[in-house]
Amino acid sequence: MKNYLFLLLFFISCSINSKNAVTNSRNLNVKYLLKDNRSLLWHGGGIDLLCFNKGRVEFYFTPQCMYSFKTKFENNKLEIIWDYNVDCVSDVKFKINNDDLSPKNGMIFAEVKLLDSTNLFIDYHYDEWIFNENLKYEYIDTLFPVSFVLDR
Repeated sequence: MKNYLFLLLFFISCSINSKNAVTNSRNLNVKYLLKDNRSLLWHGGGIDLLCFNKGRVEFYFTPQCMYSFKTKFENNKLEIIWDYNVDCVSDVKFKINNDDLSPKNGMIFAEVKLLDSTNLFIDYHYDEWIFNENLKYEYIDTLFPVSFVLDR
């Protein structure tokens, strides 16, 4: 119940800010996502929400499960680094093997690209691992979707 209340308040605060951010999104580029705000809410696949914060991206897989990853802007790209924090009461756990197919701490996990002001694309670097993780959870359509749409 506590998590639902937190998530509800979070959605309300984010959606108030998102209306202002969308209005000014004509000049939006991927670097804008690094700002210290939660004003842009993205939806894709089966996850509840994707939200950017200063230096982090938050994947809300369910109302009770959020993973936060570091981000870095380099060479005009926003990179997602595999070094995550977890706030999850459900059983969303990643299987990491000690091979080249699994993400490693501190390594680039994905790159974020803006197709336009309302469509975002994530290019994951571990295709086979992503495919297998997406298959594990029947109650989530796609754990790591590649395309997201801005919530208006």
